[in-house]
Amino acid sequence: NILEAAVYLPLVVRGDTAPTATATATATATTPSPARIEITTIVYNPAGDDVAGEYVAIANSGGSSQNMSGWILSDAAVYDFVFPSFTLAPGATVRVWVKSGANTATDLYSGRGSAVWNNTGDTATLRDGGDQTIDSCSYGGGGSTASCQ
Repeated sequence: NILEAAVYLPLVVRGDTAPTATATATATATTPSPARIEITTIVYNPAGDDVAGEYVAIANSGGSSQNMSGWILSDAAVYDFVFPSFTLAPGATVRVWVKSGANTATDLYSGRGSAVWNNTGDTATLRDGGDQTIDSCSYGGGGSTASCQ
């Protein structure tokens, strides 16, 4: 839906001067771009306790919000995190933590008692509610953090 608006400037007449033409400007509003959901970072071998520090960061680089309720974040083995009722705003990032905690707009918690992301390598896969793969990120280990961009 493209909206067009016209802006009319006021006409001011002073003394004996003749009126002049009014300038017109046209503005166009566009529909925001769709959501673009991507895995951006996996912290798989944090300093200290792995359970307390492991997380996957997921960003929305698009221009629209994305309802992620029922989406699934999984590893290459048996871990599945099912998103609760959750919407990711445009330009926002959410961290999906392995540990327990209270869910917020920027942090979700799986509440596991053991580490998920293997220090020697793994693959994170994000699927929507229809089981379609939205994004994935693989790393080979040997560090602490994988950049997925």
